[in-house]
Amino acid sequence: MRSWTSTRDEFAARLAYHVDWGPITPVLLFHNFEWLPTFHDPTDDYLLNADVGARSTLIGNVFAEFKGELRHDETPAPGRQKDDGRLLFGLGWNF
Repeated sequence: MRSWTSTRDEFAARLAYHVDWGPITPVLLFHNFEWLPTFHDPTDDYLLNADVGARSTLIGNVFAEFKGELRHDETPAPGRQKDDGRLLFGLGWNF
């Protein structure tokens, strides 16, 4: 039976950015990127997290958001894939 409690702790640097762009009034486009390289081997042991999406105001404080996410682990756990992606659609309320 596989143990899900085992972990590996590492020190890592962090390089990240967040960009918002509103080309027209009700629409906001966004992109986030994060690179987490370990100090001992930054080119062969790192994590990447990125997403890109759009948010649009529907009525009043209610909005809809659609985004794609990518998670990449250059040294995943045994039996795991390096890449994990997903598409998300959500409704929200700004307050």
